[in-house]
Amino acid sequence: MNTASKPSLSRRPVCLYPPVPAHGTFYFRNVENPGPREYKHYIQYACYPGYTLAHGDIHSYCQQGGTWSGITPVCLELTPCSVNNGGCSQLCSHSQHYNQSSNQTQTRTQCHCKPGFTLLDDGRTCRDLDECVEGQHQCQQRCINTFGSFKCDCDDGFQPAHDQTSCTDIDECSSNHGLGPCMEQCNNSPGSYQCSCTYGHILARNGHSCIAECPPGYRKGPATTAENSTAQALKEQCEDINECEKEGCEGQCLNLPGSHRCICPKGYTLQSDGRRCKAGRNVYQGRQRTQLAELEGATAGALRYQSSYSC
Repeated sequence: MNTASKPSLSRRPVCLYPPVPAHGTFYFRNVENPGPREYKHYIQYACYPGYTLAHGDIHSYCQQGGTWSGITPVCLELTPCSVNNGGCSQLCSHSQHYNQSSNQTQTRTQCHCKPGFTLLDDGRTCRDLDECVEGQHQCQQRCINTFGSFKCDCDDGFQPAHDQTSCTDIDECSSNHGLGPCMEQCNNSPGSYQCSCTYGHILARNGHSCIAECPPGYRKGPATTAENSTAQALKEQCEDINECEKEGCEGQCLNLPGSHRCICPKGYTLQSDGRRCKAGRNVYQGRQRTQLAELEGATAGALRYQSSYSC
């Protein structure tokens, strides 16, 4: 309980009737040895029997502005809970009952806990209630206990809904024009996603990028039925790309497995671009004819190689 300090006055103030707390009263008291400019009287608050002063000042002085100093106290009922909270760690209540054997009215004290806490066996101490362990929560996926409460969380790939208890799927494919983190194709699933690739490409080890399924100079061919296999066991094959269908060789174009070669006619030499032929004495005509024969043989072998090459 606070005691208000005595104000120093230049002249005697005038105050209205002081406020009176419920279940209480006040008394005028004389100031001992007041100074020449000090007020000679002050009021002292008191409560009726069965009540006690709390939450305010015992003494109050009339101030120069015509108001009473300090905070007007309140009178609280004296109960077993008024002293040391009845020995309870949180909430205290009391009730009265008549004891016929003693012919007396007795007061009984009972301790309670705030929401999120539970009362221990001593009947006085409250400890945190783990709603997650006790199953007293509404979380759809994860429950995290906190002091006096709990909060909900979601598994990877999900996010909390507006009610903060249920979870909704995160569409990882919604960004990047529907590709998400994937290079070519993104397929969303509850709590996850999976990248895939277009025809002729396979998924890289990082699970996001796509690489060509066939080596350079080859492309993915149609599904064929391998020998000694059923129709369900289809085998995808890589077929050679015939570059001669689109490459512009000035001379003869010879397709090779995974590549091609331009051959110039007699009396011409192949220039550095590998496509054009230049007129002039060719000291390598004999060697070129030999290479041409070798390449033609290689082409025939390439056809056999193509039929057996698979990815």
